[in-house]
Amino acid sequence: MKISKKLLALGVSFSIAISNVSGVHALSSIEEIKGRDRYETAGMIADKQDYNTAIVVNSHKSLADGLSASGLAGVVNAPILLATDNEIPYETDSRLIKVDKIYVVGGENAVTPNIEHYYRRFGIEVERLSGNDRIETSYAVAEEVKEQLELQGKKIDKIFLTNGYKGEPDAMSIAPVSARDNAPIILTNGQSIPFNAKDIDSYVIGGKTNMSDNLVQDTKSERLGGTDRFDTNKKIINKFYPGSKEFHITKAYNLVDALTGSTIAKNTPIVLVHNNSDKSILKGATKVTALGGIDESIIQECINAVNGVVLSGNIEVHFINVGQGDATYIEMPDGTDILIDAGESKYGSTVVNYLNSQEKGMDLDYLISTHPDADHVGGMQEVFKQLNVKNFYYPADAPHNTQTWKNVLSLANTEGCKILDSKPGTIISGGGATLKFIHPTKDYNDNNEDSVVGLLDYNNTEVLLTGDAEAITEQDMVSQNLVPDVDVLKVGHHGSNTSTTQEFLNKAKPEHAVISVGENSYGHPTQNILNRLFGIGSKVWRTDKNGHVIMTSDGNNIDMKSITGGPQTKPDPEPTPPPTVDKIVYANGGSSSSNKYHKTATSHGMKGAIKMTESEAKKKGYIACKTCF
Repeated sequence: MKISKKLLALGVSFSIAISNVSGVHALSSIEEIKGRDRYETAGMIADKQDYNTAIVVNSHKSLADGLSASGLAGVVNAPILLATDNEIPYETDSRLIKVDKIYVVGGENAVTPNIEHYYRRFGIEVERLSGNDRIETSYAVAEEVKEQLELQGKKIDKIFLTNGYKGEPDAMSIAPVSARDNAPIILTNGQSIPFNAKDIDSYVIGGKTNMSDNLVQDTKSERLGGTDRFDTNKKIINKFYPGSKEFHITKAYNLVDALTGSTIAKNTPIVLVHNNSDKSILKGATKVTALGGIDESIIQECINAVNGVVLSGNIEVHFINVGQGDATYIEMPDGTDILIDAGESKYGSTVVNYLNSQEKGMDLDYLISTHPDADHVGGMQEVFKQLNVKNFYYPADAPHNTQTWKNVLSLANTEGCKILDSKPGTIISGGGATLKFIHPTKDYNDNNEDSVVGLLDYNNTEVLLTGDAEAITEQDMVSQNLVPDVDVLKVGHHGSNTSTTQEFLNKAKPEHAVISVGENSYGHPTQNILNRLFGIGSKVWRTDKNGHVIMTSDGNNIDMKSITGGPQTKPDPEPTPPPTVDKIVYANGGSSSSNKYHKTATSHGMKGAIKMTESEAKKKGYIACKTCF
C-alpha cells in the first residue's frame, strides 16, 4: 500500500482488486483514471490521446462556458484541459506547451487573458471562443465546429439543446455523444432559441422542468429527458449506445471529470453514479472505467450492478462479550462468516461456543486481526484449533514478539488457511455488503495506532470498526476524509481517553456506540468518553453491562439488541429508594376522648401528650389532625 500511495500521489491509473467471496462475479475490478485533483485527472485523460490541438476551459467555480466544448473536441481531436480564471495549473501547462493550437472556451473573466500572450511567445496559435454569456459562447463553439467540419468536407447533422443554467448534468450525459458525432451542444434558456434548426436532427436534453414543451415543438426535436439526472442519463445511453458492454462512470454531482473524459469515452457511454443511484444499465458490462475519484462504496455498488448482485437478506454484527478485549462476528447477507479479533486466550472457548451457537461447525471464511495485542488475538488460538479458518488477514508490518502472537501465526501456518496482509483498500464482499480496510495508511510506532480499521457497508447501513485505534489514527482518518457518517461505531480502545476524539465523533456521528469492555484497572470506559458519546446523541451499549450486543440490518433499517452472555455482566443497579422516615406524632393521653394525632405535644392545648410514630398512631386508631397536617 505504501507503493500505491506514492503512485497515487503521482496520479497513476490503477485497478482496485475486490476479494470476491462467491467467486462467481464476471467483473471484480474497475480501472480508475484519477489524479490528485481535477487538473491532474484531466491531464491523465489527455495523455491517453494523440493530439496537437488542445481546448482549455474554466473549471474553478463552474463549468459554465465549458459545457459546450465536447463537440469541438471531437472535431479537432483535442483533449479538454482545465484552468482557473487567473491561473494555468502546471498539470495543464505541461501539456499545452507541446501543442500547435489552443482553443480557449470562455471570456477573459473565465480564463485569464495571459494565456494568449504566454503561449503565442512559443509560436502556439491561440484562439478564444466566447460570447457575452455561456449561451452565446456555445454559439461561438458551434460555429467553429461548423467551420472545421467544412474544412473536412463534412457538415453538422445533429445538435443537442440543453439548459445553460440548470442543465449541467444533462450536458455532461450527452458530452461523449457530442464528441463522437461532432455534434454541437447548444446552451439555451430552456424556452427558445434565436435560430432555425430545420433540416438537422435536433435533440432536447433534459426533462420538462429544464426544457419546455414549446421548445421541443418549435425545434421539432426529440426529447431525451427523465425524472432526474440519472433517468435522463439512462435514456441517452439507451438511445445512442444500445447494447453497450463497456462504460465509463463519473460522479453525478461533481461533473468536471465527465467533461474532460468525454474525449476518450466517446465510443462508450458515461454513466453518472452516486450512492444508491440506479446502476442497472451496467449489468453484464465487460469493462468499466472510473473517471476521477469515486467513493469505494459507489465503486462496489457498480461492481454489484455489473454482476447482477441484488441486495437481499440481512447483515448481522455481533459484538461478543469477551471482557476487556474485542471479538466481533459478522454474518454477511449471503452467509459469509467473518470474525474480527477473538479476545484474550481465556475467552477463546467463549468465542468458539458463540460462533457454534450461530452455526454448528462453522467454516469461518475470514479471521481478521486488527493488531497483535493479547486481548484481541489470544482467543484466536482456540479459534484455529476448533474451527476451519479459510482466510486469515493480519497486519504484516505490526511489530510484536509475544509468545501468544507467535502461537497465533504458527497455527495460521499449520492449519492451512490462506494468510493475507490486511492492506488498506482491501475489500471483502458478500451478498451486496462490503467490509473495507480503510486504515492505517502509514506506519505508526504503536500497535494500537496501527490497528486495522474496517468500514462495513450494506446499502444505507454503515458500521465503523476501529480496533484500538487512537487519537493520532483518528486524526489522520479525518484529515484523509475516510470517516463517513455511520450508524454504529465500535468505540476504539475500550473507551479509553486515548481514543474517540471529539473531531472524530463529529465526523462519524454514530447513532449507536458499542464499547467492548470488561473489568479493568484502567477506568475504561472513562466518563469523559461516555460524555462525548452522549453529547452527540449516541446510544451507548457496553458488553460489561449489556452482554453480547447484536446489530441486524436489511440495508436500510437497523435493529439493536443485547443478550446475556460472556463474563459476568454488571448491569447498572436499580436506584436504591431513599429510606422512609416515620414521622413522630403526638396523641392526647389526657382526659380528652379525641382520636386525632398532632404535630407537637402542645397542639390544641393537649395535656399528657403521648409520643409515638405516625404508623403506631394509625395502628391504634388515631387519625391525622387536618389542622396540623
